[in-house]
Amino acid sequence: MSALTTTAHHSGSSWPRLTWRGILRKLVVVDTLYRERADLAAMDARTLRDIGVTRADIGEALRRRDEHLRLILLRGGDQFQH
Repeated sequence: MSALTTTAHHSGSSWPRLTWRGILRKLVVVDTLYRERADLAAMDARTLRDIGVTRADIGEALRRRDEHLRLILLRGGDQFQH
């Protein structure tokens, strides 16, 4: 074991281990998010109104990469559960 490996091992490094399985999981998540965003962007105004969101809501979410569109759909779907 080299000094660098020993130091990294004993320092309790919190770096996640990269595995092919982990990378593939992340790719699946990113692909799903991309497809959901594309599907929402392609919906017409009537369908969006039916699920309780506006074109402006979709535009805002598409500009923010860290927000998942399911949150918007869940917020819009709340009105139908009452």
